[in-house]
Amino acid sequence: MLIIPFCCIFIQNTETMNATLAKWAFIAGALLFADWVILILFGSFAKICKAEEAFYCSAYCITGIVLLILTIMLIIYLSWNKTAKEQ
Repeated sequence: MLIIPFCCIFIQNTETMNATLAKWAFIAGALLFADWVILILFGSFAKICKAEEAFYCSAYCITGIVLLILTIMLIIYLSWNKTAKEQ
């Protein structure tokens, strides 16, 4: 019984919170989809150029990891920048 009032203290405006959450979910999904498309194009181009198996085990994997880390850093930066502007 005490949990419900305690949780309501932290949720001041649920409509704004839901809109913000939906916006960030859309942005994150769009960025991850863009990463996926970039990796498909990169892998297809490598296949056309007759890349060896070692390419996919080294450069392709490293490219995917770096791209994912950059995307996560971008999402964090955008959310932090938005939060800083609101305060």
